[in-house]
Order: sequence, then structure tokens, then C-alpha cells
Amino acid sequence: MPLGTTDLFLRGDATNNGLYKEMGKQFNQNNVSLGQAQYGHNDYSGTPSFATVGGSGTQVNMSSWQNYDHDAMTFRFSPPVTADAETYQDLNPDYFGVNGGGVPYTNNGGNPGTPTNTWDYPGLGSFAYGQYDPVSAGESYKQGQSGTMVMCGWLFFNENGSGQTSVLGNDIPHGGVRDYRGYRMDVTTSNRIRVLRGDGGGTSSTNRRTFQSSGTVELSAWNFVVWQGKDNSTTIGTTSNYMYIWNIQNGWQAGASFLSGTGGSLDYQSEDPWTVSPMAAGAREWMGIYGGWYVFNTDQPSANMIDLKDATRSYYGV
Repeated sequence: MPLGTTDLFLRGDATNNGLYKEMGKQFNQNNVSLGQAQYGHNDYSGTPSFATVGGSGTQVNMSSWQNYDHDAMTFRFSPPVTADAETYQDLNPDYFGVNGGGVPYTNNGGNPGTPTNTWDYPGLGSFAYGQYDPVSAGESYKQGQSGTMVMCGWLFFNENGSGQTSVLGNDIPHGGVRDYRGYRMDVTTSNRIRVLRGDGGGTSSTNRRTFQSSGTVELSAWNFVVWQGKDNSTTIGTTSNYMYIWNIQNGWQAGASFLSGTGGSLDYQSEDPWTVSPMAAGAREWMGIYGGWYVFNTDQPSANMIDLKDATRSYYGV
């Protein structure tokens, strides 16, 4: 019989309808096409994702949602799918947005990168940086206040001889550190990754804990970098504070060490954003390309990180 005005619910019902249920969200909007629905899909669960088999405006098959699991993912920037905005809005449980647009990203002086929809920050006095709009603690990219969180993704590192340089931070203004808050990721002159966890109480060593990767990033190349942090712990391990780095030169390198600091539990505020090239370490600007990034509000098995890297690597030509 003709469908007429009958509502069709995909992975939902008339009471709790949803085209898919992602991050525990419900989907309560009408007249949205399957083509739009691709913007909320993650990048590794079960089948190849839009990062490898499609993108904005391409045909979408129902098999893409088979065996779907978001694994407590709360934030995603996926260049194959979208450009300036995070691909879903975490502030409103029923929000899907126009073509999947979520938390806006504002680029300030960066150049369009390669591949498409990445951002190339030139450093060297350019004062170029990028920022997502601020969110409140416990939302979107600000996770892990009562346990572990993971942030991970693709970074291309260029020359790094001037000193330890801040790459990004998930609660940090551009141009300096008001307080140590959230997680800040730096790269050292020995090409290791340092992560500073802040408690919001000030700018001394008593307000932070600093960790360092066992592995090194490859310069002039794409690296998949994973940081897993625990809210108030210096323990090193795969369910607490840990780091993975993958690149063509070295393959997977796992491990981290606690370096210094006596800060307390992880703290976020609502006024500061996620910033790329924040100039937080020695007022130095990061020189590199910012690619796809993901945040999970729980620890992740290494198999998930391997799957995520493998499902997205072809977009970066590695």
C-alpha cells in the first residue's frame, strides 16, 4: 500500500524514535535523508566507514549501520565527512543539525591542508590557530572527570627544533595558560609527546601532572596519536594513563611515563575551547597539519585504536 505520511523508524520506535542511537542519543527529527544520516556514523565499527568508502553526498547503504557501536564516543572531527564542524552536537541530545554540523570550528590563519578538510598551521610567527566553540565540563570533547578518557587522531608534524611546543588542548585559550586545566598535548624536541593534566588551581607544578610517550612521532609524516588519561592518577597502564603512537617508520609504539607534578584531579571550565596550536608552551606555535580527532568517555582496548587507525589511514595516504 502507499506509504503516505507513515513515519518509518530506523533502529527506533514510535516512542523512542531514532535513525540510529549514537552516544545514547535519541533522534526526534522528521524529513531527514539517509544521506544526511552518514554524518553521525563513527569510523571503525564493523564495516568500512565513510572515511574509506564515501563521504558527503555519496550513496549510503544500510549495511553501514550493521554492528554499529559508538564505544562511548562523544566527539568526532572527521575530515572525509565534514570540514569546519565537529560531526555532531553533544550539547543537545536530540540535535542532528544541518548536514550533520555540530560544534563549530573556527580557523584563524591556518591554510587548507592536504588531504581535503584538514588544517595546515605554519607556525613561525604566523599566529595561526584553530578553535572549537567552548563546551561545558562533561560534554563533547571535555571528558574523563570521574575516570578514564581517550583522545586520539591524526597529526602531521613538521620541523620542531625550537623547543617544546603545544599542539592542542581541550580547555585552553590561545596565547597562554590561564590555569592548567583539561588535557594539553605538546611535542618535545626529541619528538616525544607530552600530556599535561590540569586541576584548574593555577599555573605551578602543584596544579598539573605531566606524562610522556615512550614512542616518538615521525616528522614530515602522518602519525596516529592516542592519549588515555585517568582523572586523578599517575598510574601507568592500559586502563589508566597510557599512550600509543603509530607511524610508517616505527609502526605501533605503546607506553608512557609519569614525569612530574603534584596536581589534583582533572578539572574543566566552560569558557575555554579546544584549541589547535595554542602557543601554551614557550609561546611557540605548532607547525603541522591537524587531521581527524576523536574523544571517548572511557578507556579503550588497543584493538579499537588499531581498527580506528586502519579504517581511516587510507584518507591520509598511509
